[in-house]
Amino acid sequence: MRTVLIFLLCLSCGLSLTSAASFDCSKAASTVERLVCKDQQLSQLDEKLAAAYQAKRLATSDSNSVLEQRQWFTRRNRCPDRECVRTAYEERLAQLATCTAKPTVSAVSAHGAILAADCTVWMWGFNNAGQLGRNSVGLEGFAQLKGIPTMVGVVVAHDHTIGIASDGRPYIWGSLEYLACGGDFHPYTPRLIPVSGLPTVSAADGNWRLIGLLTKAGEVFQVGCVVPFEAGSIIEQPARVEGLPRISALAVGGSHRLALSEIGEVWSWGGRDPCMRTTDGHKVVAQSPAKKVTGLPKIVAISAGDRHAMALDESGTVWVWGSNENWQLGIHGSTCESSPLPLAGLPPVKAIATGWFESAALTEAGKVLFWGNRTGRGFTQPALITNLDEVMSVSLGGNAAVTAGVFVIKTNGDVLKWLPDERPNYSTPTSTASGRLSSFPDPSGSPFNAYRHQR
Repeated sequence: MRTVLIFLLCLSCGLSLTSAASFDCSKAASTVERLVCKDQQLSQLDEKLAAAYQAKRLATSDSNSVLEQRQWFTRRNRCPDRECVRTAYEERLAQLATCTAKPTVSAVSAHGAILAADCTVWMWGFNNAGQLGRNSVGLEGFAQLKGIPTMVGVVVAHDHTIGIASDGRPYIWGSLEYLACGGDFHPYTPRLIPVSGLPTVSAADGNWRLIGLLTKAGEVFQVGCVVPFEAGSIIEQPARVEGLPRISALAVGGSHRLALSEIGEVWSWGGRDPCMRTTDGHKVVAQSPAKKVTGLPKIVAISAGDRHAMALDESGTVWVWGSNENWQLGIHGSTCESSPLPLAGLPPVKAIATGWFESAALTEAGKVLFWGNRTGRGFTQPALITNLDEVMSVSLGGNAAVTAGVFVIKTNGDVLKWLPDERPNYSTPTSTASGRLSSFPDPSGSPFNAYRHQR
């Protein structure tokens, strides 16, 4: 009788090994696969994952999903224990769920990127250093970046691009210029390189020499050249910025870095610009501590330009400080403001944006204000763009014709581009800004829609 019982138990074990999970357990080829077959919870997770993956494959023809799944299998098979395997399944299931992102445009360089609502990434512009994630070199048209992890954030920075995947892992592709403190030619790769050694990341920003990363725990890390153009001040692995409270937003300018705390305080560090007051005098070292920016009410949003900063308070008032040599502060007659000043006379604002030498604000009514100067198209104070309304988000373009202008996403998801008219007397204050509004990426066709992918 005992012999029969043992036989039945063994038979039931054999049946479970061949029917568990979504694959044939009799052909389990790895330690992790055998573990999945023997563990009921892991087996159920595997079956759920197989169903979720199949649903996504039926919903899209993008080969990106196949690559993602293969990459996930590789990571799962490296797990040393059951807990790691379970976590891998749960994270992948969350990733395969319908991905939604806030549509954004980032184009402050010679290349640009649009993050659509379904977490797909669309890029265009110069690809001299692989910053578009393509192997070709030169000026490239608007196209989806395929074969990449699902992204929930994308930021362009000079000749490289930073992406935040849906699992909180940051990626960088393009030039390795941020690991140098000078020079123009650096190694580069179009391949997305994951940034290791970090907790999960919620946001990123950067310039050509420095990358800032904000974790979901509210900590700020930076990697790259912390002191521009000085040897020996390069951080090759992400290092935490000490002395900051819990942070909710991050902005990296050309000469400074800004962080917004969860209670509405603005902190600043880095750079030598006396207009920014980020350091004592002109001396700055790699470990210069962050300082709280005084004179501000409770702030809800921040933005950092090349040499100027903006903040938006909870009442909808815009605050500016830094260099005003190109009227980027919107204060007529001033060249430098080291302390934050409110911009008087503006309607309530709900979002702000900075470029190299320009600034913009999105009003509660969905209108756009623009000021600053680039190539003779200047406005010394905030000017209302007259032919633009129903705007959901605004961002400023870069230093090349292919990315120049003001980019907006309308409430219906359409992406448009606005270029101000040439002005013979561009230093004369004016309250309105006329210009050419066109569909993007094709001025003569239908606009790209950040919700529907229609052009």
